[in-house]
Amino acid sequence: MKRRKAEREFFSHIALKGRKIKSAPLLRISGHSEYLRSLKNSRLGERGVIIANGPSLKETPLHRLKDEVTVGCNGIYQLFPELGFPVTYYMTEDKVQTELRSREIETMRGPLKFAAISNADSFSFDSDINYFQTVSSWTNEDIENQQPVETAFSTNFDQFVVLGGTITYIMLQFAYHIGLNPVYLVGLDHSYGRLSQLYPPGKIEITYENIGIVRECHFSEEYYKIGDRIGVPHVALQEAAYKKAKRVYQSAGREIVNLSAKTQLDIFQKKEFSKVFDV
Repeated sequence: MKRRKAEREFFSHIALKGRKIKSAPLLRISGHSEYLRSLKNSRLGERGVIIANGPSLKETPLHRLKDEVTVGCNGIYQLFPELGFPVTYYMTEDKVQTELRSREIETMRGPLKFAAISNADSFSFDSDINYFQTVSSWTNEDIENQQPVETAFSTNFDQFVVLGGTITYIMLQFAYHIGLNPVYLVGLDHSYGRLSQLYPPGKIEITYENIGIVRECHFSEEYYKIGDRIGVPHVALQEAAYKKAKRVYQSAGREIVNLSAKTQLDIFQKKEFSKVFDV
């Protein structure tokens, strides 16, 4: 029911303002898509930072980003008490991640919050979540075979968002939609170590045996706990998506710069964090 309600309310619609049908005036209710449309180019020309959740965040002086436009995701809220400030925008898309963190996401204060409409069942009817619609340009065969085929990139976040095997790809589409330029990446280590070596792409349960290698992939040892389920990434598909994002940004005269310490992602231009944000 929650998902159906969110799907119905994605577009603007007409409702009755009152209980009596004959006498009640009609009321136009803005949908999520209209709100997303209102954000288009709202940050045009401002620089922004996408904060991923890699272990290099522990080596990044994030306090320097307090007055910057920031986009975070998934378990990034665990850092808010330490930082003393929240991100500007928060994103979640993966169903398992969202179910795992839904209570914390709903009670989170500070960021504008966005979630895939397919995750509406994880939230209460009156939550303050703004929903977006996702599509995929990959077939199940592409995903199973990890074929590095080109995906699409949405420049209209209010209409649909294209999946790219990682929430970072969604954040790049959102950053483009609101007009950020340049877009800096931090915590995007793109290094999954033994996790991607021992497990094929897909969902796995965290156990006593594998929690050590899971902890190597994130900024906090408390990011996950035993019994949680996580996704092992499709690295080749992620890289195909990042290459598409780079081409779209470049064709629009925009720039994506990777400031992540010790990153293994070579697709975007790299710079040192301290050269951009004075420490």
